[in-house]
Amino acid sequence: MTAVQERVLELTNKWGIRERISKEEFEKGLKKRERKRAIKTAIHLKNVGMNVEFIAKMVELPEHWLERFFKKLKTINFT
Repeated sequence: MTAVQERVLELTNKWGIRERISKEEFEKGLKKRERKRAIKTAIHLKNVGMNVEFIAKMVELPEHWLERFFKKLKTINFT
């Protein structure tokens, strides 16, 4: 652990905010990771040739959102 990390740990313990930050950040990180995983899976399924309706059911993202997302990807040539 670096000196900066040790100091941050020391101050968060001193001010009593370590537990609150850890729980909030952990939950936020989990949600973000799940969404990124769903988007990566959706891109993979689209590249394989699946339709948007099927992808929406598999990754549990709104069909309308996926249609807009894939349209944007086409305009910037990622797919």
